[in-house]
Amino acid sequence: MKNIYCLVVMIMATLLNAQDYNRKLDNFLASEIGKLNIPNVDIAVISGNDVVYSKSIGEKQSDDALYYIGSVSKSLTALGILKLVDSGKLDVEQTLSEIIPTIQYNDDSRQITIRHLLNHTSGISKRSGFRDLPNLNALENANFSLTISRKPGKIHEYSNLNYALLGLVIEQISGVAYSDFMASNVFQPLHMNSSVIYPHRQENDRIIEQYQYWGGFPVNSKQVDYATTAVPAGFILSNTGDLSNYLSMMLSNGQFNAEPFIDPRLISEMLTPWDKSGYGYAMGWKKGAYHGKTTFQHLGSTATSYAAIFIIPEKNIGFSILTNTNSLIFTEKLTEGILNILTDGTAGPVSDTEFYLRIVVLIGILFFTINLLIKIIKELRNTESLDIKKMYLSSFINIGIFILFAVIFPYITDVPLLTFLKLQPDIGTLILLYFLSPLILNTVRVIHQYASGK
Repeated sequence: MKNIYCLVVMIMATLLNAQDYNRKLDNFLASEIGKLNIPNVDIAVISGNDVVYSKSIGEKQSDDALYYIGSVSKSLTALGILKLVDSGKLDVEQTLSEIIPTIQYNDDSRQITIRHLLNHTSGISKRSGFRDLPNLNALENANFSLTISRKPGKIHEYSNLNYALLGLVIEQISGVAYSDFMASNVFQPLHMNSSVIYPHRQENDRIIEQYQYWGGFPVNSKQVDYATTAVPAGFILSNTGDLSNYLSMMLSNGQFNAEPFIDPRLISEMLTPWDKSGYGYAMGWKKGAYHGKTTFQHLGSTATSYAAIFIIPEKNIGFSILTNTNSLIFTEKLTEGILNILTDGTAGPVSDTEFYLRIVVLIGILFFTINLLIKIIKELRNTESLDIKKMYLSSFINIGIFILFAVIFPYITDVPLLTFLKLQPDIGTLILLYFLSPLILNTVRVIHQYASGK
C-alpha cells in the first residue's frame, strides 16, 4: 500500500511539474517568436518515455514535415558506430587506416582511431571539414590525402570531416550503404519512422520550406548542395517526434520501450567527455552544466535550418527544437530560453539586436548598390579622357586586396568565404559589395574609355 501511495505521489508531482513547464513554455514562445521572424519552429519536451510538451509554430505542408537537423546528425552517426561496437564488429581503438586503407595517410594521420574521430580529437582541422570527401568506391582512384594539423588525441577541434569519415567506416564495416545501415539499426528499432538519409521524390514533398535571412526578414531559399558523404556529419532529415524517441532511449540508458537497444556501458561511454575536466565533447554529445544541472547537448545548423537536442538526466528530461532558418543569434537564444525554463530558471526576453544589425546590413547593401550605380552612370556620361595606366593599377590593387581578404577570411573564421556566402547571404553580399565595388567601377571606366576611343 505504501509503495502504491509513493507511486501516486510521484506521478502527481510529474504531472504538476509538466503543467508548470507547459505554461511557462507557452508564455515564453508567445512573447518571443513573433519578434524573431522564424517561419517555423517545432519543439518537443520529453519526461522519461513520454512527450509532455509538443508545439509547432507556423504553417507547414504536413504534420510529419521533415527538417534538416544539421550537426545533430553527428549524434546519430555516433550511435550508429556504437551499434557496430555493440555487435562486436568494431572497436573504437581501431585505427582508421586499418579500416579504410585506400585513403592516403602520413605518419601522424595513420594513428587516428575511431575514438579520435568520435571525440573530434583526430587532429583534423575545422577548415578541412569543408573538403569534399569521395565515396567509398571512389576513394582508391581519388588520391584523397588525409593530413592533420596536430597529433591525434592531443587537442579537440570540431571538424565535419571526422564524422564524414565515420560514415564511410559504417559502410566499410557493415558492408551496406550508410542510409541502409542507419535505417535498419537505428531508425527502425527506435521507431524513428520519418527520419530520412537521402530523400526520394515522395519524401522531398515532406521537407519543410527553407528560408534564409535578408535584413532580418526570412526569404524563401533552398538548401545548399552537399555531397552524399557529408550527410553523416550534417544533413539527416528528421522531426521532433523521431528525435524524442532517440532522447527517450538516451534517458533510459540504452533501453527503448522497455526493450534493450544498446549496451548501457556504451551509452555511458558515449556521454563521457574526452577531456579529463569531465566536461566538453564526448561522442556525438557535449557535456555541460546549466543552473547547476548536468546537461548533454548537440546543436546543428545548415544554411537554411537550425536544430538542437538536450538531455538533463537529473530531471529525466530531454527536448528538441527544429527551425527552418538559421541565424547568428535568434535561434540559439530561443533554445537558451527553453533550457532556462526546464532547469528551473527564468527565461528572459530574447534580444532582438540581430534583427536591427541585419537591417543595418540591408541598408549597407542598398547604400553600396545605389552609390555604385550613381558612379557608373556618371562615368558613362563622362567625356574626359582618363589615365588608363592608373586605372589598371587601381584595378590590380583592388583585385589584390580582395584575394588577400579571401585568403585571410578562413583563418579568421575557420569558414571558407564561399561557404560563408552560402550560409549568410545578406552579410556576404555586403562584404562582396564593399570589396568589389571599386573593381567594378574601374572595369566600367576602362571599357568606357576603349568604347569611346579615348
